[in-house]
Amino acid sequence: MDRKFQLSLQQITRLRQELAALDEKSMQSPAAEQTQFSQRIVDICLEIEAIESQIRVENQNSAALINDLRQKIVTSLEQFNQWQKAMREMEKLFLVNFVRPGFILKQAVRQRAYLEAALIRLRSRIINHEFQSLSDLDNEIRNVLSHSEHGFVADQRSFEDEEVQTESFWKMIQQLDPQPLVEGVSEDQIEREFRKIVLPAVHPDTSDTPVDTFLTVKTVYEQNDTLLMEAYVAKYRGETTLDEGADLRETREMLEEQERQYQSLAERLDRRLNALKKELTTAELEDPEKVKGLLHEQRDEIKKLIQAETEKIFDLRSRIMDLIKLYQDLSKGETDA
Repeated sequence: MDRKFQLSLQQITRLRQELAALDEKSMQSPAAEQTQFSQRIVDICLEIEAIESQIRVENQNSAALINDLRQKIVTSLEQFNQWQKAMREMEKLFLVNFVRPGFILKQAVRQRAYLEAALIRLRSRIINHEFQSLSDLDNEIRNVLSHSEHGFVADQRSFEDEEVQTESFWKMIQQLDPQPLVEGVSEDQIEREFRKIVLPAVHPDTSDTPVDTFLTVKTVYEQNDTLLMEAYVAKYRGETTLDEGADLRETREMLEEQERQYQSLAERLDRRLNALKKELTTAELEDPEKVKGLLHEQRDEIKKLIQAETEKIFDLRSRIMDLIKLYQDLSKGETDA
């Protein structure tokens, strides 16, 4: 509690003590002498009223500041959700248009290289008469082609794909705000307030909130993202209002605590927002359609490379099959000789 407010309370206490003493003296004095206390009593009452009025003005100013902080928190929360959605869309586009096609291309290159090596190896063995029979060669060719077909399958659930999935958005944001919780506000308390205030305000059974909003809030709760949960509590708690009849000390203590919490929350949320912004390029924020176009262009280029590798693979498989003819021609030449 600030020093100025404490002095005001002390002054009110002193004036009320003086007022009580005057009232007692007035009651004990003869009627003719009571009038001498009246003016001082009125002056004290007016002085107390003026001090209390000033305190109420200051409390109103504090409430207005708290509501400004709350609005900043709500704005930051909405911006964070917007950028989060953009990032997830970009991650999905990158996965679909670059990572997965890139893996297919990588597998095709590996398959082509394997067939090239197998072709050289099998031809060398044929020329060196290492196969005892046509059946032996046929079995070796079948093994090579079978491995080529099954050992380099371009599975959509690739290793790289799984890597991207494990490096999810949630894992990333866990590192965005390493600052501890506000002292005096526990995770359990935030969760209780979230369940009490936020969930009923967004649940389809208890509100008219859009389903998308409910799903976003539900994800925050499931991921136990305490910072965003605290921000949602501030949003759905509503603006701070004052009860004119409430105790001035209790009101001031409540306002000071809420201002401290909201100030800290606004700063921590701002750090999270700035950290997320660093993960998004200027183009992704300002011109996402251009980024989508570039990713689509990359996908088309990769598809052309995949097609070229596929044609080489078909040619290599055909040339490997033709090795049977080479074996037969060599065997026939030896027989004729």
